[in-house]
Amino acid sequence: MAGEEKLGGEEELLRAMLETHWDKAQGRISPSLFEGADISVSRLSILNDRELFPIFFRDLDKPGRLVAGAGQISVAAIIDAGQSHADKPTELWVTPKPETEIGKENPAHAEIMPKISRGLARKLVAALRHPPLDASNYRVPAADATEGNEAEKA
Repeated sequence: MAGEEKLGGEEELLRAMLETHWDKAQGRISPSLFEGADISVSRLSILNDRELFPIFFRDLDKPGRLVAGAGQISVAAIIDAGQSHADKPTELWVTPKPETEIGKENPAHAEIMPKISRGLARKLVAALRHPPLDASNYRVPAADATEGNEAEKA
């Protein structure tokens, strides 16, 4: 789109993966991770992985549907996957779309444009840095309900 800012190829991004995207037992990532329009990613130049995972959990975790991890990919790899897609070479780009809505803030938010086909999504999955980041390494354990308030015990 004319006038829309495009990120440079040196930028590294994270794409949150739901349990439906990543079968950890089989080590398989579904192309549905990248399939569709306006695919949300987050810029590691703005926030690091430790800052992004709480945002992913806040925005994406639902009962019965949790964030399983995140895949890292460069803007250069996204552009290259589009240009070298044999079925239909496609110009892909990433544009910054910081989220400023209260309670949904993510200054690192960006979107991959335009719509991505299933075949091209497979190429993007193949371009991810491996292994993906496992969300279990970023979740804060729930407080033990049996511990209670220390002031009440005194």
